[in-house]
Amino acid sequence: MAVVQLNKQKVRPVMDFREMNTHVDTFTADADVCNEKLREWRKLGRDVALLDLNKAYLQIHVEKEMWPYQTVIVGGVRYCLTRMGFGLSVSPCVMKSVLDLVVSQDSDVQRAVSTYIDDVLVDEAVLPAEKVAEHLKRFGLECKPAVKLKDGGRALGLRYEQGVVTRTLSEQAVEVNGVPRHVRELRHRLQQDHEAEDDSDSTLRLDFNHHVLEHVTLSDNDGDGLGIMYSDIYKIDDVNHFKHVESRYNRGHGISMRTAWLDMTDCRLMGNQQSGLHYEPSLSRSEQRELVRWIAEAPERKLLLPSADSNIVLKQDEPVYLITMGAERATDKVFNIRTARENVIGIQVLNPGAEESTEDVHVYDYYKIQPDVEVWQLRRDFLAFPVSSSSYQVVIRYLAPGRTRGGAVLLLTAVRRSDVLNERPTSLLRRMVIPGRTPRIRLFKSTVENNRRGISAHFYDRYRGDLHELRLRRSNQSIEVCDCTITGNREQAVLLRSPLREVTSSNISEVTVIVNRTTIDGNGAGLQQISNNLWLSNNLFHWVLHNNTISSSGRGGVELSLPYVWQYNENFTHSIYISDNAFRHNSELRLSVSGHFSRVQLSGNSLTDNTAAGPMIAISGMEKEFLITDNTIRNNRAPTVVNIHSDSQTAVIGNVSAEVTRNVIRDNSPPLTSGEEVDLASYVVAVRGVQPVNVTDNVLATNGMRYVLLAGSRVSGLGTAMDARRNWWGTREPTEIRRLIVDFDDRAGYVPVTFSPFLTQSYVGAPQQQDRGSDGPMDLDRLCGRLTQNLTLRYRPEPYLVWSDLTVMPTSTLHLEPGVILEFHPGVGLLVLGRLMAIGNEERRIVMRPVSLRGDGEGRKRSLPPGVTRLRASSEVLENRRGGRSSRDLSRNSRAERDTREVALGEAEEQYGGPVGQTAPEWRSPPPGAAIRQPLPVRLCTPGNCTGSSGFLELFNRTTRQWVPVCDRHFSDRNAEVVCRQLGLSDVHVHVALGQRTEFTELTLRWVTSWSEPIQCSGEERRLGDCHLRQTGREPDPTGAPYVCDWLDPFVFVDCGSPVPVEAARAWGGIRFSPGRLEEALRRPEDAPLSVMRYVDVVGAGRQHGLPSPAVLSVRRAPDVQHIRVTDSLDDGVAAVSPEQSMELLYLSVSGSLGVGVSMAMLTGEARSAGHSSFVPVQNVTLPYSVFGMLDVCDSVKEVVVRERVLLHYRYDDRPVDCVKIFKSAAEVKTLGFRLLQFNLANSSDFPDLAPDSIRLFDGDIWNVTSILMSELTYASVADSVLFHTTNETTLSVQWHSSGGHSRHGFIAEVVTLPVSSIGFSREVMHNISFSEIYDNEGGAVTYVGAGEINPTVTMEWNRITGNGRHMYGNFSTASAAVSMDVQNMQYLYFTNNLLRYNQGGLRLLADSSGLATALKAHISHNLFSDTRQHPSLLVEGRRTSPYQEAIVYYNYITRADCFYREVIEFSQVVTNFTHNLIYNNNGFHTMKVTGFERVHLPIYQSFVRNSFYENYATDEDNRTTILVSSAGQRYAENVLVNEDNDYEMATINRTQEELKMSNYRYEIWKTPLDARSNWWGYNETRAIQGRIKDKLDFHGLLRIDFSQFHMNNFSLLSDKCPPGWTLVDTTCFIYVPAPMTFAEAKQFCQGDNASMPYLQRHTGELIGFIRGQQPFYNWRLDRVWMQHLDIVQGCSFFVQQRVVSGPCDLHLPFLCEMDPMVYADPLSWFRDPAVIGVIAGASIALLVLIILLMLWAFKSRHRRSEKLMRRRSVRSSARSTRSLVAASRSGSASDVSSVRRTKQAMSQGSDVASSAGPVVLTSAGTDEESSTAEYDSRFTPQRTAFQHPSLDTPPPSEPDSDSDSAPLSDPDSTDSPPRFEPAAAPVSRHPAGGYPRQPVSETSTESECADSGSGNYTAVLPPYGRSRRQTPGVDPVYQNIGPVYENMSEVRRPASPGSRGVHAAVSMGHLPRGMSVYAAGAPGPDEPFLQGRTRSQPMLDFLETAI
Repeated sequence: MAVVQLNKQKVRPVMDFREMNTHVDTFTADADVCNEKLREWRKLGRDVALLDLNKAYLQIHVEKEMWPYQTVIVGGVRYCLTRMGFGLSVSPCVMKSVLDLVVSQDSDVQRAVSTYIDDVLVDEAVLPAEKVAEHLKRFGLECKPAVKLKDGGRALGLRYEQGVVTRTLSEQAVEVNGVPRHVRELRHRLQQDHEAEDDSDSTLRLDFNHHVLEHVTLSDNDGDGLGIMYSDIYKIDDVNHFKHVESRYNRGHGISMRTAWLDMTDCRLMGNQQSGLHYEPSLSRSEQRELVRWIAEAPERKLLLPSADSNIVLKQDEPVYLITMGAERATDKVFNIRTARENVIGIQVLNPGAEESTEDVHVYDYYKIQPDVEVWQLRRDFLAFPVSSSSYQVVIRYLAPGRTRGGAVLLLTAVRRSDVLNERPTSLLRRMVIPGRTPRIRLFKSTVENNRRGISAHFYDRYRGDLHELRLRRSNQSIEVCDCTITGNREQAVLLRSPLREVTSSNISEVTVIVNRTTIDGNGAGLQQISNNLWLSNNLFHWVLHNNTISSSGRGGVELSLPYVWQYNENFTHSIYISDNAFRHNSELRLSVSGHFSRVQLSGNSLTDNTAAGPMIAISGMEKEFLITDNTIRNNRAPTVVNIHSDSQTAVIGNVSAEVTRNVIRDNSPPLTSGEEVDLASYVVAVRGVQPVNVTDNVLATNGMRYVLLAGSRVSGLGTAMDARRNWWGTREPTEIRRLIVDFDDRAGYVPVTFSPFLTQSYVGAPQQQDRGSDGPMDLDRLCGRLTQNLTLRYRPEPYLVWSDLTVMPTSTLHLEPGVILEFHPGVGLLVLGRLMAIGNEERRIVMRPVSLRGDGEGRKRSLPPGVTRLRASSEVLENRRGGRSSRDLSRNSRAERDTREVALGEAEEQYGGPVGQTAPEWRSPPPGAAIRQPLPVRLCTPGNCTGSSGFLELFNRTTRQWVPVCDRHFSDRNAEVVCRQLGLSDVHVHVALGQRTEFTELTLRWVTSWSEPIQCSGEERRLGDCHLRQTGREPDPTGAPYVCDWLDPFVFVDCGSPVPVEAARAWGGIRFSPGRLEEALRRPEDAPLSVMRYVDVVGAGRQHGLPSPAVLSVRRAPDVQHIRVTDSLDDGVAAVSPEQSMELLYLSVSGSLGVGVSMAMLTGEARSAGHSSFVPVQNVTLPYSVFGMLDVCDSVKEVVVRERVLLHYRYDDRPVDCVKIFKSAAEVKTLGFRLLQFNLANSSDFPDLAPDSIRLFDGDIWNVTSILMSELTYASVADSVLFHTTNETTLSVQWHSSGGHSRHGFIAEVVTLPVSSIGFSREVMHNISFSEIYDNEGGAVTYVGAGEINPTVTMEWNRITGNGRHMYGNFSTASAAVSMDVQNMQYLYFTNNLLRYNQGGLRLLADSSGLATALKAHISHNLFSDTRQHPSLLVEGRRTSPYQEAIVYYNYITRADCFYREVIEFSQVVTNFTHNLIYNNNGFHTMKVTGFERVHLPIYQSFVRNSFYENYATDEDNRTTILVSSAGQRYAENVLVNEDNDYEMATINRTQEELKMSNYRYEIWKTPLDARSNWWGYNETRAIQGRIKDKLDFHGLLRIDFSQFHMNNFSLLSDKCPPGWTLVDTTCFIYVPAPMTFAEAKQFCQGDNASMPYLQRHTGELIGFIRGQQPFYNWRLDRVWMQHLDIVQGCSFFVQQRVVSGPCDLHLPFLCEMDPMVYADPLSWFRDPAVIGVIAGASIALLVLIILLMLWAFKSRHRRSEKLMRRRSVRSSARSTRSLVAASRSGSASDVSSVRRTKQAMSQGSDVASSAGPVVLTSAGTDEESSTAEYDSRFTPQRTAFQHPSLDTPPPSEPDSDSDSAPLSDPDSTDSPPRFEPAAAPVSRHPAGGYPRQPVSETSTESECADSGSGNYTAVLPPYGRSRRQTPGVDPVYQNIGPVYENMSEVRRPASPGSRGVHAAVSMGHLPRGMSVYAAGAPGPDEPFLQGRTRSQPMLDFLETAI
């Protein structure tokens, strides 16, 4: 950034140019701070020298080699920047600190100098300048040579000169060296009076003007040529008059004035760098003091109040000053003032005194004080002065309540009565006229040329400024320009500006500008009036322009922006009168009147040969009473000649007249665009907005615009029309005339036009002709307009084209045959006021879609110009934003349109970056050929990424080179559209949110030095910089100080979304069902025509003429809608507003919508007329901007007749509006009532200076002063929103004021006649949304809101709701719930068998009722909530603290939720019965939060029974709990609570007695323990369970939880050995999922739980019983359930009629999942059994004794053997004794024979035992819970099966069922079912003897082998159980009964697989001894069943004993 410093002829770099914008073009002395310094320097006298620092630059030096990279272009010339500035906000402070420090080192120097930045002024009377220079040099500051000011030196741009008085101009003005000077000024100079202060930079200054200047020339001055501080208004007319005065080539204004009373004749103001004539009615505080001081030196008489004499006599031409001096105590003194009888007394106030002073002066217009006397109070009526008395006497009363300051100055003048003008009218509401003169500035026969501006003036809204300035406001003042020439000025010829605003209402000042017979030629612009803040003003403006010529101007014309005033009425308001002027040869001509209500007349003007980029004549803003007549407009180029666009309505007048009549508008054409194409959106006369306009008796022919008339006034129903009669249209054919008009036939919502009779020739007053034609048949190739007859569209291959809105009128029916295709042009829709019968079938569906881009055919309108595409032709009527921009501007998705603002110097890039709040890095020296890419001024940032399509909004401040975040909580979606458009992203459906930025810290924003002010966009801008500042009531601050953001504040988040599937430029409007009028004829709702839509495809709708609108919208109608598909809607899919009959939405398919899939709003109101409504107005209701059938408060119809009931509504837009509706009862016999149904006003409390958004209700006509304000509803009026407001009169007026905001804000109300006769609703009405598929919708699947005394029953069954809502970032998502319901007084809700999966949130139900009779009873059952994100899966909340609303929640499966910051399930203030629900594998802040009722004493009102909470995870790091409880009165019983990853299973909220502020009684309720008995907590010890609970034992103030009588185990809570929620059917575990899925989805879901879809063979009876127990009303003959079968290999199959049959795979059916029972066998469980321990101890002792005996026996046997051998040896050695040998031999043989016999017998017995021994039996503990030692642990931690040694006998197992000879329920050969413990070959049948036959060994086995030659092959496999993460699988209960095997049996482990932690175990018995068989557990052997318990070692021991 660089600027030109003219006084030094240099180009200066500027980085912070805010402070220099106004001053740097001229010279430094303009600044106020410089003026203060000048006053100080003038006191130094004449002997003054100036030192300028030589090398103390305020810039950064740039090396010469870097100059080529630091260049700017100024005036077409490239400059190199040799120095870069610090920035003007930094460098002065640096320089000042340096100089002050250096100067303070020497007291003499400090006393002699006065410094300002780098200038040092030296008073050489104290110290020579050379001494000062030497002192500075010692500190390194070098100075230029000293310059004496008396020798011509300059200080801050001002030159000090000495001169000689050459001549006298007047009594107080002289000429010094040819330059006029004030004598008082000269006297002070000559006397060197150091106390005098004069900050005027004018060459000639008139401090108190009563002079005459003639033939004076003021030229080439540094400041203004002539300055006038105050003009004496009561001097005779001969004074205060300038003649032949020239003020030229001055650096300031030619003439500047502070007060208005001056006549200028034959003067010339030329070549001045500012305005030729400038009016600035303001005095600074120092100027006020100076004025008072000069008055003290004036020769006139001065009287000090209150000490002056009480009687004061005035003489003519001898004015008297009254100066108040204050008082020390309370004072009340009266002064009598009189003059000669022929005079009156003129009273002027020069200074009202100090603002903080409490004194006051009252002036009574009478000779004494009386109550009925006119009185002017100084404080109250300051702007009423100057005034003149009505007689020759007045009374002045001085009042002081106590000690007070003075300072007020009044000037009293005796004036001849004949010299005082007539009484002037004023806008003061207390009086109509004020006697006295009107302050004025009058130019007559003068020339104002070649200045920056011709004439400029500032008008303020208050008389005190923020810096104590005195604003010299007057009740009336005028600027009059007559017979003058204003030419060649660079900018405006005349500029009026209101730079400030007024925050409080005050007296109104009227300003009149009169320009007559003046030539305004060759200026940069014409006449302009600008107001910084249109909403807050106390000024009324009147413009009179007559007989002027305005030509050859760059932006010629008249542009008037009229401020909204605090006080005005039909008599005192703005007025514009422009007549008999000639506008020719102007470029950018514009005659516009915008802003507040005014009276406008444009008559007799001639506009020829002008060009305009926009409308040539424009009237906008609030509606205006205008007349455009007798104008001639020819040969101009403009897109629109006359444009009327009103957005607000006035409250001071009823129907406001608006006429365009008797004009000749011809031979005009639109401007040429690229390729010399004619703009299609061009009109001769365009009317939009809220004001009806009549266009009559005009010549509107031979123009080149595409259309002649646009009738765009908004209407909400039939019955109104625009009067466009008696015009010449250029043709006599009515058909051609219709093609030249855009009205209701083109856009339903516009007003229809009545154009007959019409003129037959091209002049006003020509003969007229009637349109006698009747409506013929509609052209089937060009469908459009109103359908007044029945029409059937038969099938044909090519589509029917709809060219503009097609409206089926109330008495007509449109039939569509199957297969018909309708193609709609962009923005075009179908409005059904009658009946639509669109009935297709499955084979031939009816299709409604956007038009194909084929470029064929012509439109209904005129032929297209050459080269114009069909898309462009069809988009010309797609006006956006209630008649604003075209829809072709909506789709700018291409990145090529992003404004990158690059300067390409090569391939490389270097972009500004850096974190928020820190200065971007300096530009470094790039290498040759590198590129420097400047940053975008807007970006969207998330941590680490600032290039995405969503993020927090940041703006780049080029001055401070910082990225600044935005925390404007009023940032609207319109602003966001502009942001996305600027970034080149989609602006079709943007999202705005507010949230904290987690990456910010306390120091992040400390470095931000300048903040952006709030902005307000209309949505049409291309860049954010094109938007206006939001009207906040605050002064603009260059640093944005009032809008500083704290790092903890919520910041603006913007999401531009992804590219839409259908471009906005192609989207069509959709189908709308609506009644034709706001109130239809009296009939029952069931008698209304019923429309039918079946088998219809609606594709690419949702953009009704540039505005979002649902694809299918029904307003107060209930069409039969079934089997329709809505895809790719740019707004909601299907929407219904207050249907009066039952409505069934069945078999819908809604997908890809940018809004909500299905939206319903039930606004029934109330039939009672009680003072309070039985419901609370809802907050959020989704309504489009244009709703036909509901009255918009800003509808063009201002007065509405009510028969019974009218719905009134408004949806916010980001622009301020004021609208009025006046309701009158029919026949004016009934009173009226007003009740709110929706109430969501924007909160503007952070803008305290603004009037809040409000709804004001008046009893009577609002413009009638007798009407009574009944109520004013604002954002804070929540309590009053439930009131029912009634009138005493038959008229109700509603005044609406909105400052603009987000589109989610608005209100809906009903206006009814009393007594209420109808609410349009039946008690039997029901709404049914079932069997539908709603997926991939950004705004959610279903929203339902209700407000009324009673609401219908709602049913939602068997719906598939998937993928709705989109996560944007962090906690931001496009939807808070997939199904959101906010209902009141609804009795029943049935939400069953729905699938909610992959959504942002699940079901959100808010309920309320006025009593128990209308309380809600919600049945939420058999639903699947899966994979929910961000928001709760289930939220049920009651609004009021009373036990009314009831929710019965059962048999729901809630799983896989992931909502990190929200609870998975939440119940609040609702009676809850929560039972048989499965909550498994969820992530949430807490799994469930329950908030009960406070201060309500009930024993139990929230019950949670037999639910399963397991494997859930809580993310609350401070309180990681499964269930969070906040109140008593809850009961938890028979629940499974096993969530190992959580710290607590149940916790209560820490709330103390002080926090609750309860009484002792209520605190006793709070101390009531929470009943949590009889639950399974995963542990069976009290201390362990207490560790899983956080209650009063942990922290004082928490609720106490009673968990006594807890379950020691989970056997009674589970189905056998199945996991929670699963049921054992036959031998496996099943779960029934009652949500509709396809076959593939069902299989995938089962696999996600590590289960499978079962294969069915037999046992259908058990299966049917199981399903019937899960699903009520299950019909096995008709209802189908997904299931598999072995015989159906390909395709899909389902179970129906007790068999499995194949079917289509895309059906949506419930399904079953199957898994094996899960067992956990604890290997150490026997440690807890004393009997087992005793047996083991006894067995051990017996074994030890046996071992000892065996050892002893072995020792003894060895000893006996040795003895025996010794005996044998001794016997054999005794051969000599025969007798002894024979005896010995005989005894030994007997022994041997018996021993051998015994041995043989033992061997024989041992063989028998060995052969009869049964097989090894795998035994187990019994299944009885009491005798079992293998516990089933529900935590399912992975364990191996515990094996027992076979030597330990175990009791036999229980006998199986007698029916077990049939095959199992689940087929073992299925690959989808989990492996089971079954024979690998054929099924094993029972042996008759109770055992099992041996089976041949299988040669191959996939698991493990466990057989020998005589045993069967068995496989034991434990299946995995479904866990996605952190899941601890259990072991199948079947495998708890596996018996003992030998230690050498091998174990085959399961293969590792992700997501599965089950145990697969196989047992091999190949190492058993031959002849031994292995049987199934519990099966006895075939031969010896009774020997089952014998061990294998027993036969051998018997044999050994026998042998021994």
